[in-house]
Amino acid sequence: MSSYDESQERFEEFLRTYKDDQGSLTYWTKVQQMSINDEISLTIDFQDLISFDNVFLALAAEDPSKFIETINSALLAVLRVEDPDYVSSIDATSLKARISNYTEHVPLRAIRSKHIGKLVRVSGIMMRASEVKPLLVQAMFQCRICDEKIPQTQEEGRYTEPVRCPLCDKKTPMRLLAQESQFRDWQKVRIQESPEELPPGQMPRSIDVIFEGDIVDLSRPGDLVKITGILQTSPDFSRR
Repeated sequence: MSSYDESQERFEEFLRTYKDDQGSLTYWTKVQQMSINDEISLTIDFQDLISFDNVFLALAAEDPSKFIETINSALLAVLRVEDPDYVSSIDATSLKARISNYTEHVPLRAIRSKHIGKLVRVSGIMMRASEVKPLLVQAMFQCRICDEKIPQTQEEGRYTEPVRCPLCDKKTPMRLLAQESQFRDWQKVRIQESPEELPPGQMPRSIDVIFEGDIVDLSRPGDLVKITGILQTSPDFSRR
């Protein structure tokens, strides 16, 4: 068994058994209520998680993408046992275990190239937000010559078609079957340094953040927001 398999099992155990200071099953109660509230994400306080097992501190720091994948898989595994009907009624890839109160807080003006690919927590004032748009994540194409259907995963928001049809082996423009493709809500927002973090006489720094799924449109310009995520270089989707 790999260390990630063991970490997934530990996270499943955390969801089932973690208790707060009052002895309540903090996250298990929330898991049981997800279908009732029609929720597709569960927010996890990172300090609760590392108090349960410190191995998650190293995992999140060393390989944040794998860490996120592991806890998402664990949440899905738990729900498949607890509420299989609910899991079968939704897009399972949309289920997310979202991290809050992450250990490493990075001021916006302190962000450097060394933080790329790392899990960080930032805060600031939301200055603007785009409209919510559909992001194509799993496309179903159809060959215009032989009508073969071809699935194609879309990476990082880039629209990509199959180079050729695997059945007739012809290079031809493909037809996108929107009704058989998977989309996700997507929104781009800009976060600016709050007055408390702004050094005297300095212009405020800002950063663009991508929201996906059930967290779009939760905040409005002018709100103070705290965000935990993986810092990435990303294409500017708004210009597409």
